[in-house]
Formats: sequence, structure tokens, C-alpha cells
Amino acid sequence: MRDDHIFVMAPPRSGTKMLARALGRCPGTYLITEHKKKSSVPEETNHRADREFWQEAFGLHRLPLEEVEFDACAFAQLNALWSAHAGDRRLVIKNPNNVVRAAAIRRAFPKAQFVWLLRNPWAVIQSMFGGQEAGKKTPMFLGAEEVLKHGDPLLRAAASWTYAIEIMKQVESPQDITTRYEDLVLKPQQELKRIGDHLGLTLTAGAFAIPQWRKEDFRVARYLLRRSPKRQQTLELVGSSASKLQYPTQPSGFPGDEWLFGLRHLLTCLQRPNKNPLYGFPRLQRMSAALMKARARVLHRV
Repeated sequence: MRDDHIFVMAPPRSGTKMLARALGRCPGTYLITEHKKKSSVPEETNHRADREFWQEAFGLHRLPLEEVEFDACAFAQLNALWSAHAGDRRLVIKNPNNVVRAAAIRRAFPKAQFVWLLRNPWAVIQSMFGGQEAGKKTPMFLGAEEVLKHGDPLLRAAASWTYAIEIMKQVESPQDITTRYEDLVLKPQQELKRIGDHLGLTLTAGAFAIPQWRKEDFRVARYLLRRSPKRQQTLELVGSSASKLQYPTQPSGFPGDEWLFGLRHLLTCLQRPNKNPLYGFPRLQRMSAALMKARARVLHRV
């Protein structure tokens, strides 16, 4: 049973599936991801979600927290679960919540290599809410106490990104490698070859099938910043790490472009009243409540 696994490390919505699929196409690798529907990851022949393995080995009784204490026996069981169908192939493991457990994983598997994936924080943050589908999808955050202590959803998303950066600083080693989402989509052959050479993998032609770069639209992030009562805290939380990594400290875009998303989001909320709107529409809610009271009074008189 091997212990020189490759872990793709990044918060949700950083491009981890794209990178893991490329590495999973390399000969001699066995891909494991957190996805339950494997149709979106055709390279994965493992039939269980990674979280199920962690649940079986560690219990994870404090959901949605995904943190674990180091336990050698539990990690041995986890490795057996991971390796049950891998044969002698090298494991490529992709699960954003493994960032939360990075220190324990490093201790359990000192031969393992981490691939740290960075991405523009505002692309990550707005994608955690579903991007243009924000309000229709359940937001995704890292299951760390340091992240979940924030009640405001935008601040929680920002904390997920900054938490991953801080963990990288704490546990990365010379055997690891760092890459950027932007480099992968702009120059996939050059960047994937650099990663493959560092990891000792042989990349096939299929590994370079990376989606082409598309101009990023940050109106959702701008909308969230405008509506969130924690706007300033969010900017401060992201700003320091973003600046050091040469990412923008604020989402780019034209002044007022977030109103276009806001209008569409309002229409979506009116059509789907059972969904929780992002930060709500206080004025609309007050008007709706007043109409309901007026209607109740009329019915009472009748």
C-alpha cells in the first residue's frame, strides 16, 4: 500500500476538479474526489466520495466542521480505504476540505506531495455562491472552525480563501509545488509539464485538455460586497494576502454593473419565494408584509 499520495489543495471553486482530472489522466494514477456524481469526473473509477472515507475512519461528529485530530490508527484505516481498489497506482486525492486537515495529512504521509492551487480571490468567492446562479445554489465554504465562526456568508467565503493561503504558508515544503489557475488555463502545456515533472508523472495528450481562458465577470462579487454589512471586514481580510500574491484587493468591473445581476437576482427570488435571497430585499419584504397585513384586515372585516 503506497503512501506517496498527491493531494490537490485549494478552497472550493479554485479549479481543483480541472487540475485533478488532468493529473488523473496520467498513467499509473488513481483519482479520488469528493464528488458523489462521478459522471462529472470520468477519470475517476473510485465509486465513493472522499468524504465517506473520512467519515468511516474518523467519524467527523461535529459537522459541518471537517477538522480531525491526528490519529495514526485512523489514518492507517483511511489509507486502506483509499487504496482498496488502486492496486499499485499512485493516489491523486482532490477534496477542498483536505486543506482543513493539511497539517494532519502531512504528519500521516510525510512522503506525500501537495499541489497548492491559487486563484483570484474574487473569482473563488463569487463562485462559492454559484456565480451567476447565486441564490439558486447552496454556497460552499471550508469546514474549518476559523471559517465557520463568521455568520456573514460573504465574510465566510472570504475567510475560506484566506484560510487556505495561511495553511499553505504553515505546512508547505520543498516537495510541494504551487500553481495558479490563471497559468493553467492560459498556458496549460507549459504549466502542466512543470507540475508533472515535479511530481514524477508522465502526462498524456489528454492531460492538456484544459478549458480555455474566458474573461472573468465579477459583478456577483461586487453585488455581494454592496449588500453585505461586513463589506469592510471582507476587504480587509482578503486585501493583505491578495496583495502579496499579486491579486486584486477588490473585484474589478464597471461602477454599477452589479445592478444588472441584482435585478436578475430579484426576479429569481420573486419566482422562487422558497429560496433564501442573498441578504434579502428589506424594502420588498416590508412592502410584502404590509400587503399581507392589509389583506388580513380586509378578510377579518368580511
